[in-house]
Amino acid sequence: MKAYQKFVIYFLDDPTWEKRKDGPPLELFDRMTAEERQAAEEELLSIVSLRDNWPVIALGYLRSHKVKDILYELLPGAEGEMKVDIALALWRIGRDEELVDIALNASRTEESPFQLINMLYCLAQFGVPETEERIEQLLDHEDDLVSYNARQALRQLRKKRK
Repeated sequence: MKAYQKFVIYFLDDPTWEKRKDGPPLELFDRMTAEERQAAEEELLSIVSLRDNWPVIALGYLRSHKVKDILYELLPGAEGEMKVDIALALWRIGRDEELVDIALNASRTEESPFQLINMLYCLAQFGVPETEERIEQLLDHEDDLVSYNARQALRQLRKKRK
């Protein structure tokens, strides 16, 4: 099956646990032609909202400048993991230091361990000292899953840096 067809199944068809359990398959975009990537970008732009973080993540991965204004409009109304996903997408499009602070602040107020775990991996992708420090702070989190994933996120960050 072609990458674009898989994109349609994973990003545009009804979401199911089976499709979404491993996170967005961003590598599909790397296997698309330029025309397919452009078509995928247009499809994602038509559905980007606060209801689903996958289009936000994908458009950030694609570094879509077309979504920039939309994401800045959505950012104030976003909460938790979605706020961090939007901040990361915008960071990938254009390095605005304020976005790092937004992501850090969201991680400091998050109470759900599962949301916090997802945020850890986003923070690692910023690749700046402030987010690395925040991840290090979470190494001693009271929830074992959070502290374990903080270690994993740090490994990911440091491996990428090498």
